[in-house]
Amino acid sequence: MSSKLKVLQVIPRLDYGGAEIGCYDLAHYLSEQKSKSYIATSGGKLTKYINKKKVKLFKIPVHSKNPILMILNIFILSLIVLFYRVNVIHVRSRAPAWSCYFAAKITRCKLVTTFHGTYNFNSSLKKYYNSIMLKSDCVIAGSNFIFKHISENYPEHVPKMKKFLVIFRGINTEYYDPNNINKKERTKFFAKLNKEQDSIGAKILINISGMPSGIGSPVFSKLDAELAKAMMSVNAVKAVEIGTGCDVVTMRGSENRDKINKSGFESNNSGGILGGISNGDEINVFVSLKPTSSISQKTKTLDINNDEVELQVKGRHDPCVGLRATPILEAMAMMCMLDQILIDRGQCFNVQRDFKD
Repeated sequence: MSSKLKVLQVIPRLDYGGAEIGCYDLAHYLSEQKSKSYIATSGGKLTKYINKKKVKLFKIPVHSKNPILMILNIFILSLIVLFYRVNVIHVRSRAPAWSCYFAAKITRCKLVTTFHGTYNFNSSLKKYYNSIMLKSDCVIAGSNFIFKHISENYPEHVPKMKKFLVIFRGINTEYYDPNNINKKERTKFFAKLNKEQDSIGAKILINISGMPSGIGSPVFSKLDAELAKAMMSVNAVKAVEIGTGCDVVTMRGSENRDKINKSGFESNNSGGILGGISNGDEINVFVSLKPTSSISQKTKTLDINNDEVELQVKGRHDPCVGLRATPILEAMAMMCMLDQILIDRGQCFNVQRDFKD
């Protein structure tokens, strides 16, 4: 066996949630540390951003709770582990955890599970289904709260755990330090664009946290409609997505709906807005900007006489308006949210909203 660590991460979908981004970041980090990195998922927004030279991606139906597909996943995962000589399987969800558990037994591979949230356990059958997350070689709790939740609600499993620890979710501030960006490469890229007299577009994510539930309206002046209107009023914006956005067309209702437990929502496909009203979760807004058309390259157009002519725009041109648009969009989002809060206060003055820090 190679001395290099080979890790297969298994996650239902690779979208913009905390667990998903953690999976994506860890996969690339492992590769940069000279380890072999693999991800098995059914799809998701982040898959198109995976660096195929660093991370091997397998698209298999690990999101499914269908028993037949779960059994099929056991054999597919086992083949991946054996063919690529994987040392560790890391899984973050219950349905794929059952497949990973048996695949690890078959291949004698180490299994790591991460318990990211609380699960509904109203029945003994449901509790048994959840317990698969505690049958690995190493159980990771995403916070002290989750650690306490496991200890209090699954006491029969705690003594049997080989390793049980807390690893807090977050980011490596040194790894993601803006100063680490290769400014020479960035300058070279934009210089090349300028030389070619061309431009590129941009996609910007705006996260709005701390919003209480209840802000917005169910029909007129929906919160997401007001946000979209505000974003679209900024020059060069061509599309606005809330939450999972356009990718919902690839999902089923059972996948897209955000399940709720006593601790809150288990996912955030809605982007923090349901029925035009904030639900207390983080609001995620994706804004797409076009590549500016006012570039120095000649183009065809019509003059006032309806004759075909060539047009060349002269002067200074930004190769990417997304850089300038980011603070503008953030400011526009804040003004929109403040406006909605003031409207809510005027309409529901006797309702105390729980604003979060």
